[in-house]
Order: sequence, then structure tokens, then C-alpha cells
Amino acid sequence: RRLSTIGAYKYVNIQYKEIDTLATDSLGLLEANIYLSPLTKRAFRAELQVVTKSNNFTGPGLALTYSNRNVFGGGETYNITTKFGYEAQLGGGQNAGKTSLEIGVKNELIFPRVLFPIKIDNNFFEYSIPKTKTSISLDYLNRTKLYTLLSGTALFGYVWDANRYVTHEINPLSINYTELTNTTPEFEQILNDNPFLRRSFEQQFISGLTYGFTYNGMVDADRAHQKYLNFTLDVAGNTISLMDKEETPGAPKTFLGLEYAQYAKADVDIHYHFNFGRRRNKQTIAARLFAGYGLPYGNSDVVPFVKQYFAGGPYSVRAF
Repeated sequence: RRLSTIGAYKYVNIQYKEIDTLATDSLGLLEANIYLSPLTKRAFRAELQVVTKSNNFTGPGLALTYSNRNVFGGGETYNITTKFGYEAQLGGGQNAGKTSLEIGVKNELIFPRVLFPIKIDNNFFEYSIPKTKTSISLDYLNRTKLYTLLSGTALFGYVWDANRYVTHEINPLSINYTELTNTTPEFEQILNDNPFLRRSFEQQFISGLTYGFTYNGMVDADRAHQKYLNFTLDVAGNTISLMDKEETPGAPKTFLGLEYAQYAKADVDIHYHFNFGRRRNKQTIAARLFAGYGLPYGNSDVVPFVKQYFAGGPYSVRAF
């Protein structure tokens, strides 16, 4: 079972053979043979979509992913994903001609073991081998007649399966940097009319900790009632606040010259499927509930723009 969690194998087949007890002069011995079918070391995936929305924004989206499942010879997985999206507003009267362009790249490296300064006994993880995940991503978003937004994200954390249904993920290091540039007079007027929105763009640096808990009952495909639960906690700014010294009373605190954010945010995502009908003609009634709350405090009076809840934006929330 543990071998299957490394990620370099597609199938793990364990066969048992009874040993001749007369030859060994013993009782009840079995010989276990483990047959592994390796996955393809390298993989390439392409995703293409065309989006059209009720606000007349239409355009294509393309994502390309390259994976190497044994990059250093120890079951490490390296993924690099590039994405491109373009939308143009067709029609819409005075708003016609607006466009949205998004370009991004993400590098992810996953180790099939715990990387930690202090040695951790793997027997603590009874069900599966934990993984150490690292990633760095860069994104560019341009909204014509509005603004350009640059953002970078770095993560370091761990993920492990507690059992068949439950997965834990904790990222003790989560850093995000955003920079708003090329704002137009039209967008500056929007910010002047909405100080709340302006403040959400001013906090450029986000550093904190995230934790995720997932219960996935969807793995039991034959069950009539299937449940899924995901809970995420995101807390930012506390460690930096302990190291920072306030230079000017009443002024926002900064780190490396950048104003940093302090907030706590919690989300819950619940899915429920009711399956009925015969296996060959199975039908499903699906329901979903998502709720979240963000609380700014300390150095922040609003949650940063990239951490706020939204519907729409450069790409709408489809099938939700």
C-alpha cells in the first residue's frame, strides 16, 4: 500500500504463495510477491476551453502541463504549468472593446517524504507516506481600460492521507506578492469612489500559514449517498508582526518596505450526491454549499484583494 503512494507506479499487485511446510519444517508460511507496473515517467497534458458569458465577454483559454514523475531518481514529481487566457467583450454598447489577458506559469516539486530539520518517524503516518510540496508561480493579468496586476506566490508544505477518505495539507510557509500597475484614470476614479477597494490593493505582501482538511466520500462510487467536505484555514501576518517594530505611530507597518496584511480566513465547501437508478442508467442529484469568512485585524482594515471572495472576474465561476 505504501509503495502505491510514491506516485511512480500505476498498479501494485500483491500475490501470496503458500510455502511447502514439509521442506521448511514450519507451519503457516506465505511468500509475498509484489509486482509493480510503473507509470510513464514523463507526461504532457493540454487543456483548451472557450468561454462565453452573459456580460458578452468571450474568448479562449489554454493550459499546458509537463510532468516528470522521477526527476531525481527517488520518486520526486516535477510539474510545470503554463496558462493563457484571453477574453474580449463583444457588443455591450459603450463597454464594447474591453479585453482581459491572463498569462501564468507555475513550477511544482513534490517529494515522497517529509523534509524537515528534525527527523520524523514515518511510522507516525500509518496509512501512507507523506509528501513535501513546494511551488513557485507567477501571474500577469491585464484588464484594458482598468489596470495590470502582477502577482507571485511561493508555498512550502506537507500533505498526507490519514485514511482512505481523509487528507490533511499544511503549508507553514505561504508567501504572496501583488503589484497593481498601469491604472487608468477610469479605474483611479473607481478606487477614489471606493476606499475599501483601494485599501485592498495597497497591501502588497502576504505571508502566513494555511491548513486544509478534506473528507472525500466520493471515492465510493457505488454508494447511494456520497459526501465531500473541505475546510481551509488561512492566517497571515502574525509572524512578521512579532519581528516588526512600528516606526511611525498610527502608520501601517511594513516588511522589506512593503505593507503587509494581517487577517484570518476560513472556508468550508460541502458537496452531496444522491445516486439512484440502475448501474447502467444511474442518475445523480447533486448539491453544493460554499461559505467563507475573512477577518482583517492588526495591520489591516480590509482583506487583500487577491484573498477576497468574488464571482465573475477575468473568468466566471462556472458550474457552481
